Amino acid sequence: MNNKKLPGQLLVEVLIAFAVAALALLAITQLSTKSLGNAFYASRQTEAVRYAQAAIETVKDIKKSEGLAAKTNARLTTGGHCYNGSNISTTDANFCQITGTIYESRVTFIWTTVVTAVGDRSELGILAETRWMNNSTYQTVTQQGVVVFEN
Repeated sequence: MNNKKLPGQLLVEVLIAFAVAALALLAITQLSTKSLGNAFYASRQTEAVRYAQAAIETVKDIKKSEGLAAKTNARLTTGGHCYNGSNISTTDANFCQITGTIYESRVTFIWTTVVTAVGDRSELGILAETRWMNNSTYQTVTQQGVVVFEN
C-alpha cells in the first residue's frame, strides 16, 4: 500500500480540523451565553418574588399593629394600591417604583366576609405583583395571600 500523500492533502486536513474545532467552540460559547442569561433572569425573578412577598408581609404587619382597626385602614381598601418597597399607598392604584431598584410593584385587595357556625370573619385577599423591564417587555411575578380578621 502506498502511504504517500497528495500535494495539499495535509493542508485540507488541517483546515477541516480547524473548522470542526471552531464549530465546537461556537457551540460551547452559545451554551455559556444562554446559561448566563438564564441565571441573570432567574436572579431578577427571585428578587421580584421577594418584593411581592414583602408587600404581603407589610399587610400582616399592619394587622399585627392595628388589630381589627386595620379593617378600616385606607391602605387596605378594596382595589389596587402602589407598593414602594416599604409602604402601601392610600390612593395610587398603579404600579410604582420600588425605591432604589429597577422594580415596580402594586398590591390589590379584595375583602370578603365568611359566615361560619362560630361567627363571621373578614378575609383580606392579597395579590402582590412586581415587575421589571427585560428586553423592552415587562416581566411580572405575582404572589397571593390571605389575612384573616376574626370579628
